[in-house]
Amino acid sequence: MEKENHQNQNRAITENGGRMRVQSQSSIVSRIERLRAIGGLKSRTHHQSEVPPHHASLPRASVLVPLFEEGSSSELHVLLTKRPTHLKSHSGQVCFPGGRQEEEDGGDDVQTALRETHEEVGLASDCIDPICRLATMESVNGLCVTPIVAYLKEFQMEQLVLCQQEVEAAFAVPLSYFSEERNCASKEEIEWNGHVFVMRTFFFEDSASGRTFKIWGLTAAIVYQVAQIAMLDEGEFIDQTLTEAAKETTDSSKTTKGSLMRLLVSSSGKSYWSKRFFVKSGDNMLHQYDSEEHASRKSLSATKKNRLPISDCQVSAPASMDQQTQEYTFSVSVLGGRIEWTLAASSETERSKWIAALQQNTLEEMNDLKN
Repeated sequence: MEKENHQNQNRAITENGGRMRVQSQSSIVSRIERLRAIGGLKSRTHHQSEVPPHHASLPRASVLVPLFEEGSSSELHVLLTKRPTHLKSHSGQVCFPGGRQEEEDGGDDVQTALRETHEEVGLASDCIDPICRLATMESVNGLCVTPIVAYLKEFQMEQLVLCQQEVEAAFAVPLSYFSEERNCASKEEIEWNGHVFVMRTFFFEDSASGRTFKIWGLTAAIVYQVAQIAMLDEGEFIDQTLTEAAKETTDSSKTTKGSLMRLLVSSSGKSYWSKRFFVKSGDNMLHQYDSEEHASRKSLSATKKNRLPISDCQVSAPASMDQQTQEYTFSVSVLGGRIEWTLAASSETERSKWIAALQQNTLEEMNDLKN
């Protein structure tokens, strides 16, 4: 039933548009340039200092995240493939073109992605414009995977020549599909080698083939990250989500609560991220607890070091997702910056909700000016 509901929702969004707007050429260029600004391609391979310590010793691999303009809709799409069921590794799963780094690649992450793409779907490197390189990720089979985002120049799906041994099917999805949280069939936080990973699952009904594809795991994490960076117009989206969040917090007695990651420092001076449960109370205090259960037991009696007065706080946030944590970070400071908490939410919408709650008075003044 869950799958069927998302198929219907997928169909409605695709046919009716929704927020998946028909884009002009200039809009596509701006999205590509937003991704290009991430950079990372001056050197074709990650320096050791750029790779997280827990990835440094792993065998390397690269995947290509191919973006292109779909002719009939003038909308940015992402190319995905489905592996045959006879393969031993990731059998039958949806993925990006890519694979292990070979000696012939010379340690070049981009070259690995281009070589694998040519082998799997027949695209030559001269029609692929690498845009940026995302932070490395660890796969379930212990590979350090580098996503290379690229733009396919004057591309048509008919150009593909699939390697039948490695690729069963290829299909395209509007990138904007992954920027909509409502298209996510399920989302759960799992711990992987000591790090929290958000596992998302999407079901996409491909009108061209009549098939429904399940997109999940590392592939979903990568394409979701790319969509969050490329598809969300900073001015329009942030203004909309902050306004909606402000409406939810207009009652000064309303409590905002939920799980966030917080950047902490160990006794040895090492920084690390840890999941905590936060409650913003009506008396303009932000309380931190170890868990939701702990919060319910303690009510609003967090210890002094775990509560922050926010009546006159300053909140700052970068424009895009943190590449290392795959989270949306923001900082809350009080007393002229002498005390600062660095937090992270799992989505742009969730972060905007918290910013609106923490800066409620400021947002109300902004809304008054607009009205």
